[in-house]
Amino acid sequence: MVPRHGRPVHPPALDPATFRRALHAWYRKSHRLLPWRETRDPYAIWVSEVMLQQTRVESVMGYYSEFLERFPDAGALAAADEPAVLAAWSGLGYYRRARFLRSAARVVVREHRGRFPRELEQAMALPGIGRSTAGAILSIAYGLAHPVLDGNVARVLQRLAARPGVPDMAPAQLWELATRLMPPRSGAALHTQAMMELGATTCLPDSPACPRCPVKKLCGAHAFHLTADVPAPRKRPRQVREEECVGIISVRDGLVLERRAGPGALHGMVGLPRAASREELQSSLGTAARLVEQLPGLTHFIMNRRIATEVWRGTIASRSRLRGELFVVARKEVFGQPLDGTSRKLLKRHAS
Repeated sequence: MVPRHGRPVHPPALDPATFRRALHAWYRKSHRLLPWRETRDPYAIWVSEVMLQQTRVESVMGYYSEFLERFPDAGALAAADEPAVLAAWSGLGYYRRARFLRSAARVVVREHRGRFPRELEQAMALPGIGRSTAGAILSIAYGLAHPVLDGNVARVLQRLAARPGVPDMAPAQLWELATRLMPPRSGAALHTQAMMELGATTCLPDSPACPRCPVKKLCGAHAFHLTADVPAPRKRPRQVREEECVGIISVRDGLVLERRAGPGALHGMVGLPRAASREELQSSLGTAARLVEQLPGLTHFIMNRRIATEVWRGTIASRSRLRGELFVVARKEVFGQPLDGTSRKLLKRHAS
């Protein structure tokens, strides 16, 4: 291949030892200071890895330390009831992770004496723990040579191995390359964190910072100007627009909340009463309720769903019988409930 500057380009040799030296030196000098990097406690690392699944570091920072204070070890988490765990997770999203984390803690207490297992197969047998998450915990906490293949690391590996006309590597090939790059003896913890850091801060999806990349001289995508094409762009699903209406309904010194029923992602959570429209919200609250003021709403996204939330402030007579899953909570206790993220945002915005 002849690149834009007119000189022949030869594929860079991806020597694992050379790659590790460059990557590890960069990480020691440039890595972010994050609270879960201050510990080797397997439980604390486990919690961080689950929280970081599909969630930005900035969001996790607001939950991690407080969660560990409330549930300092697997025994405390296993002994907690589900609503308490969901309340501590409230606003972080993907609540299935919190349920899996609690279920896995119960297995760890029952079958592993409260200590996260050291064997890969045992780790992967825990609820909510896949091969990549298990590899991250085992390598960072115990220094064991198990690779990681989250989305960021997979992108780094695809670009390293990129060649003109060669399709993206299959998952099995990515795992093989990730394993080959692992240190053969020591340094697994540093290597795992460096790989994830590179993908999270430098080898970005849309605008990779190649000039400051420590391994650009070994990168096929950089050599062949393929960073925009590798990994191959995925076809995004069509965006679906949805609308909902919620009410901030006062009852003396309390608020009306609703238990989220059904098998969906919010099962076990609670939130503001909601319906498809103002008329349906009024009907669900009953004739004793009055919707008196429309408040600024919000729009949020869940996968390919764009959800516009209309918000009404209202009141309801204190002696009214509430229907279905509605119940009253004292205002001072509202944020101790397992609130869904939208309800938490709206109550903080319209607390008065």
